[in-house]
Amino acid sequence: MLGATCVVAVAAQAPSTDSRPVSPLVLDALPPAVRDSLQRAYDEVQSRPRDASASGQLAMMLHAYEQHRLARVYYEQASQLDPRAHPWAYLGGVVQAELGDRAAAVASFRRALSLDPSYLPAGVQLGEALLADGDLTASRAEFEALVRSFPELALAHYGLGRVSTASGDSAAAARHYERAVELAPRFGRAHYALALALRDHGLMERAERHLAAYRRFGPRRPAIPDPLLDQVRANTATAREFISQAARVARAGQLDEAIALNLKAIAADPAASQAHVNLIALYGRVGRADKAEEHYRSALQLESSVAQAHYNYGVLQASAGRDAAAAEAFRRTLEADPFHASAHNNLAALLARQGQREEAAGHFRQALSSDPQHQGARLGLGGVLVALGRPREAVEHLQKLLQPEGPETPRYKLVLATAWFAAGDVHKALAYAEEAHGDARRLGQAELADIIQRELHKMQAGRR
Repeated sequence: MLGATCVVAVAAQAPSTDSRPVSPLVLDALPPAVRDSLQRAYDEVQSRPRDASASGQLAMMLHAYEQHRLARVYYEQASQLDPRAHPWAYLGGVVQAELGDRAAAVASFRRALSLDPSYLPAGVQLGEALLADGDLTASRAEFEALVRSFPELALAHYGLGRVSTASGDSAAAARHYERAVELAPRFGRAHYALALALRDHGLMERAERHLAAYRRFGPRRPAIPDPLLDQVRANTATAREFISQAARVARAGQLDEAIALNLKAIAADPAASQAHVNLIALYGRVGRADKAEEHYRSALQLESSVAQAHYNYGVLQASAGRDAAAAEAFRRTLEADPFHASAHNNLAALLARQGQREEAAGHFRQALSSDPQHQGARLGLGGVLVALGRPREAVEHLQKLLQPEGPETPRYKLVLATAWFAAGDVHKALAYAEEAHGDARRLGQAELADIIQRELHKMQAGRR
């Protein structure tokens, strides 16, 4: 078993560009299963010293248990072994930022973005690292670029507010913070920063309203989806290996095996909340609503999983056609996690179906505020705006769905064509509908191609 003495040896053997002494890893307080997992991960590095993934996996486990100095060593080793691997550059930057090495973090986030420009968390982290490093000009440029690409991203507007505050421009800061709380009304930190900016201008009554909002929401901030950090956090579960294996077999469609593995996780660690949350969805997919209900109740007793438990239960109810129960579950999700993009999206879809389009548009917008890359929310918002008689506003959103191209592109182009037709631009409507039809045929989507053809004929008849 790996003890503190062994880990000191690990630190001594680990290659690093960091000249500072590496702190030893103290494992006495960790569960035996965790110590065993770290030992196996270290043995993998020893047996495969040129394998970047082995070093990266050990780094992620160390990162999960806040052993940042040693995690940094192994992230750097993984990056040296595989310089084209985006995860090690990005996660290495996260750890460097945690350690206060801002210049190194900036370099790592820039490299991560060069490897995967679409990974939004790296852009946000880069803007924040530049701000922490005092490079206000570069930080402003990064946040402005994010706002241009994702105008709904509340964190980017908040970042611009912080840059303006650091620059001594409280008027500009207030404008940016106001936009942030418009996009994310429960963004507690933005309310607090806005209150301070308003106080600077003697607007005490308005400032007090935002201080009251801060007292109500606390230091909450939107959390954009970050799959890589989610992988790191998953390493803290004692039953991690069962849960990870269950996720892999579930993706392969082996639902019964995934259920069994999650049950093993609970047997190994009764507080494994993620396993209960997973079982709500898995039992729903195999038609065992009674078992899904059982694990929903169990998950609610474990506070760390409440939001996702409500969400999965909402999906279960929606799939059974129980819209009212699904909407209630999604609202409960948002009470626990106001920035849950998929809960906002699913609730919006239910509201739109009930004809409550304005409220639906609000939830679609809040989904995009937390996750500007949520294509379902952008598509839903576009459809609702057309129904509300605002097709040109819809076009602005739908246009963003066309890149990058993928299997859904023909459908997106059809909805965009519908929006242009509603806006009175028949020429653009027909052009996009014809493109959609050609794309669907090229991709072998025969049924969709037939639907598009019928819509194309309607548009052509409407033009005459």
